[in-house]
Amino acid sequence: MNILASVHLYPPEHLCGAEFMLHGINKHMQGKGDTVKVLLHQANQYKIESHYIYDNVDVFPPDQNTTLNLFRWADMAFTHLDYTNWTIGMGAIQRRPVFHLIHNTHKSLNIETAEKPQFIVYNSEWAKQELGYKHDSIVLHPPVDWRFYDTNIDPSLNEAITLINLDHNKGGHILRQIAEAMPHRKFIGVVGSYSEPW
Repeated sequence: MNILASVHLYPPEHLCGAEFMLHGINKHMQGKGDTVKVLLHQANQYKIESHYIYDNVDVFPPDQNTTLNLFRWADMAFTHLDYTNWTIGMGAIQRRPVFHLIHNTHKSLNIETAEKPQFIVYNSEWAKQELGYKHDSIVLHPPVDWRFYDTNIDPSLNEAITLINLDHNKGGHILRQIAEAMPHRKFIGVVGSYSEPW
């Protein structure tokens, strides 16, 4: 199957959770024998002017020919966040099913009212219950390949337990509780995200 991800940004320049969830899905689909390509709508944000390959995934900045050719090539499209509405429209024009990766509980009227075929991929049961889109759906917890984070060091030798992103909704409040319960261990909390740390 030919799979297109029609998204605003992608690794290695943009390293947020939504992009890593998408990349994990892309790698899984490649492992099943599918071909995956990414249409990078906001390539200019990082001054990306030409095709590149990230972890064996082809990524293309947009131009009129590339965009049309990729949608014609694709059997289906994934999208999320900033280019959801655009991808719904292009999917309708090219008669391609659109799969929406849902990373939060901000309701999208455009997803809700979009004509089929639209499919919803929630990242949690909570998001599914909160949003309840009418389209067919599944829950897929963000895939994480532990080998990407493995440092090949004995964990008992690690100097600190680290949480990157101290937002309340990412567990920042729990890190303090864990640290208090384990006073013999060193903890590091990294701030700098899209909301205030807990």
